[in-house]
Formats: sequence, structure tokens, C-alpha cells
Amino acid sequence: MDRTTGLNRLDSHSETPHATLKRELTQLKESYAKCEKSLEDAKSMIGQETNEIVVDISPEEEPEQIGDSTCFDDDVTERILAAISNVQRAVNGLRSRAEYRAVNLAHDKHARQSSTKYEMEARRAVDGNANPDFFRGTCSLTYTRDDVWWYVDLEETYAIGEVKIYNNDRYPERIDPFNVLVGKNSSEIDQMEQCGGDYGADYEETPVFSINCGGMSGRYVAVSLPGEARSLNICEVRVYEYTGLDPADWD
Repeated sequence: MDRTTGLNRLDSHSETPHATLKRELTQLKESYAKCEKSLEDAKSMIGQETNEIVVDISPEEEPEQIGDSTCFDDDVTERILAAISNVQRAVNGLRSRAEYRAVNLAHDKHARQSSTKYEMEARRAVDGNANPDFFRGTCSLTYTRDDVWWYVDLEETYAIGEVKIYNNDRYPERIDPFNVLVGKNSSEIDQMEQCGGDYGADYEETPVFSINCGGMSGRYVAVSLPGEARSLNICEVRVYEYTGLDPADWD
């Protein structure tokens, strides 16, 4: 037995009521500090990648199950447990939104384009293969025409969030400028609403364009090239449902 522990136990039998109260108060403060640390540890998990977060604490669990700390069964402990439970719910919410956002709504959906050259069909831009190599047969391509376009039918109406367009690496300049359009009730390009402005000027350093449509309601998502003598050559288009957060927060 540790000598110091033994002496403390002997002293505890002879201490005054005031000393006993003071000792118990010190123990309570130490326990409270440990519980606070557990809460801070749980809060810090929110900043980590959602697939690494493991928080499994609820108010129904016994106090001693919180990390290495031992908390007294009093009002302070209940408030700490409730706070940690709130952190857990927030973490679970982040995980749910991450999974929610991860579904590519356009994958393998029906796609069309204004024309097809070299059998590089519209469906190649929703086949899940984002290889930018023009000669690999993974990209779509139209003939050179005025106001060319490509669109995908999501089959249902969604709140459209992020739209990612993967450009080809052989003729990347062809995409400048381009527009993203969202159609709710019609697949007609001239009846769709534009999401944002003109994009593509930074094609030299941007192989993948990420456009935030901010929750626009629609079933059809299109990429169009306004102007004369244009050819649309894209390798993949991915569409994600709106989560309420900016796409930059997920990267």
C-alpha cells in the first residue's frame, strides 16, 4: 500500500467536519475539471474529418463512462452530460450532411447534347469516369456549332447545390466561357435558369470547375457554351444536392 495513501486514510478518520467538507469540495472540483476536459475533447472532434469522429455518450450512460474521468451524480454532472450529448448530436449532424452531400445525383442518369461527334456521346460525362484524356473515350463532344449545350435529367426535382464540371486536357480552352443552367419543368435550354455568371476564364489552372447553385430547384442541369462556332468537350459532370453550406467547406 502506498504510504501516503495510508496516512491520508488515517487522517480522514480524525479530521474535523470542516476539514471533511473542505476535502470533499476539493475532490468535487477535481472531478468537475476532468468532466470539463471530456467536454472540450468532444467539442474538438467537430473540426476533424467526419468519418473519423467517434462520440458515443448520452445522458443515460453512467458518469464514469465518460473518458477517464469520474463525475459525481449531481446537477453539475447532469449539465455536463447534457452538453456533451449536444456535441454528439452536432457531430452526427455533420456526418449525415457529409454522406448526404457525397451522393452524385447525375451518375448514370440520362444525358443529352446538342450534337455528337466521334461517337463521344453525352452519357460519357455521367459514367463516373472523370479521366480528362481526350483519347480515352471517357468524354463527351459536340460538333462545332452556335450555342451548343449538354444536360442531364436527374429524374426528380432537387435543390441543386454544387455542380462539378471536369474539363478535357487536350482542348481545355474550348470551355471558355460556359454557363450552368437549371431547369425545373422543362429540358429546353432556353427555358432553364442560369446558375451564376460566365465561367471558364481560368481554364489553364482549373481542370475541375466547382459551381455553387445555392439550392436552385430543378430536375435538369445543363452546361452551355454561348456564342458562335463553339464545341463542348467535357469529361464528367457531377451534381450534388444543396446542404446549406458552401462547397468550399467540404474540401
